[in-house]
Amino acid sequence: MELTHNGGQVPDKDAERRIWERVMAQKQAGSDAYKNLINSGGDSRYAVQNGGVVTEMPQAQAAVALQETGEDAFLKSCVAQELEDAKLYAALARCAPGRRASAVFMRLSNSELEHAKRFSTLFFLRTGEFYFPYAVMQTPRISMLNETLRECYRRESEDVLRYLRAAESTADPVLAEAFREAASEELGHAKCIRELIENILIP
Repeated sequence: MELTHNGGQVPDKDAERRIWERVMAQKQAGSDAYKNLINSGGDSRYAVQNGGVVTEMPQAQAAVALQETGEDAFLKSCVAQELEDAKLYAALARCAPGRRASAVFMRLSNSELEHAKRFSTLFFLRTGEFYFPYAVMQTPRISMLNETLRECYRRESEDVLRYLRAAESTADPVLAEAFREAASEELGHAKCIRELIENILIP
């Protein structure tokens, strides 16, 4: 299967192989190998258990894999935050003043849910683990609509910058594209919140 990035260009076979080596190297089955590398004081090679097959990787690739475990943790945090936002907007839809505002909040909730699914899928592809704790997350209580909308706007604005920084810092073109798409969509969310404030709170 061909992977496309940078305007649809197809990377060469070596680039594709390196991308998938990094993905496969981070499967949960190999987590002990990362610890062994740290404890070994930097041995030139270390074992990676991948689906029951033990292989070895050069130290340079091991360092890359270790660095990218931080990306896995970041993806997991993105799933959790997007699910929190989805729950929050669903709660706002239930108490919104008017059908139009309620419909906007439900669209935002569904959009955040799609973000969470996207990041959860990427997390699974990289680690082999499923993480999607939507069912066990508590539904937030809305006490003050005006302050809640201010908080929503702040969170969306911060998410734009967070995803843009993540896109710039990763060497994985698949992750970079996902983060850029999320940043663009979060910017649209912030605009929706601003327009809701203009129409709901300002007489």
